[in-house]
Amino acid sequence: MLILQVYYKITSIKHKVQYTTHLLHLSLTTVYYIRMAYRIFIVEDDDFLRSLAVGKLEKEGFVVETASNGSDGLTRILETPPELLILDLMLPEMSGFEVLEKIRSTDTVKNLKVVVFSNLGEETDIKRCLELGVSEYLIKANFTLDELAEKVKSLL
Repeated sequence: MLILQVYYKITSIKHKVQYTTHLLHLSLTTVYYIRMAYRIFIVEDDDFLRSLAVGKLEKEGFVVETASNGSDGLTRILETPPELLILDLMLPEMSGFEVLEKIRSTDTVKNLKVVVFSNLGEETDIKRCLELGVSEYLIKANFTLDELAEKVKSLL
């Protein structure tokens, strides 16, 4: 009888260890996936808005890189493509339209998800961007940074 009780106790402990090991493996796997954050690139010349957007998106768990002009942004995007680009259209050195056209004509990034976040709200500007395959066109005055973050999440 004592041998049977010891056997059941050992078996019970063995199952608890296996279950704990399984939970630990699941936890480590979850942590691994959480740490693999999406990389977002923002091209925005307004320092204040750019810093607010970076803060919001980093708080949401994204890795964010930025450029303050179109030329620098394009160079860095081509070097290390992000998962998503947030692009202003009115930029120094190279406009957002030019950046977008060059991205769409480059094989390595032609399918990059792009969210235009601009003050330009003319129908011709919106149409031009949509024809260039942007995922979203957001007019800055009509959206909060929380809404921008939600749009980014929905696209990734």
